[in-house]
Amino acid sequence: MELRNTKPTTTSKPTPKKKADSNIHKDHRSRLKNQFMSNGIDALTDIQKLELLLFYSIPQKDTNPIAHKLLAEFGSIKNVFAANISDLMKVSGIKENSATLIKFVGSMLNYCSRPDEEDVIDSTSKGKEFASKYFAHIEVEQFYVFCLTKSNKLKKSVLINSGTAGEVNVQIRNITQVAIENKCDRIIVSHNHPCGKAIMSDQDCKFTYSLVCSCILNNIDVLDHIIVGTDRTISLYEQGIIEKLKMKAANTIQLSEEKRFFISESSKSYIKSSIDE
Repeated sequence: MELRNTKPTTTSKPTPKKKADSNIHKDHRSRLKNQFMSNGIDALTDIQKLELLLFYSIPQKDTNPIAHKLLAEFGSIKNVFAANISDLMKVSGIKENSATLIKFVGSMLNYCSRPDEEDVIDSTSKGKEFASKYFAHIEVEQFYVFCLTKSNKLKKSVLINSGTAGEVNVQIRNITQVAIENKCDRIIVSHNHPCGKAIMSDQDCKFTYSLVCSCILNNIDVLDHIIVGTDRTISLYEQGIIEKLKMKAANTIQLSEEKRFFISESSKSYIKSSIDE
């Protein structure tokens, strides 16, 4: 038998895959942050604004494609911030943390756009505009009390309660107590209909009448009840309802002439700007 001198077979090691450059996204993030810090928000496109925001909820993944998907889904950056969390999470790449961050920033933008304290609310147009800003992008019913001075200057805005998309529970005594604690002479109350039109229900009317009675007894005047819906904002004072409720309350409680005069004079400082149809 002939023996052959054969070299042992050697298996070559696989060539290691070239490691992806881990600095690509890091450098891109640094450049985008520096661009914002150096030149401000106007230097960024809407895609870049969302991309940069998502850096803080998505620490490593490329957020540019996700930003594109958000704008494609909602149509504009304003609509992205106005969207609810469940709809945001339907977008590929957006999980609970990112959806919460977007919603929080949108809510903060709305909060910062609210009127400053000590603004004067001396007409129904100002009252409706003022109240509407409190309910922008709010998905549940809420009830606010705006405490005013004798000159209709805002002293404080107080959220009485938040409810569901269809209702909010409010106690008359809680509203009256807020007005007394803030030593205000007048109040405007407001609630929203986040899933429907701004229509005054029988329940709204009965509630407002009870509130008017309670406040009159405590020398506090209810100037208006403003309802903010998805279609418009209405003022019960503008529609003549508040005046009728005050007259009914005055007759029911048998108010003195002094208190009747107080109610009458108070209303003169709040002007009907227009009538909603």
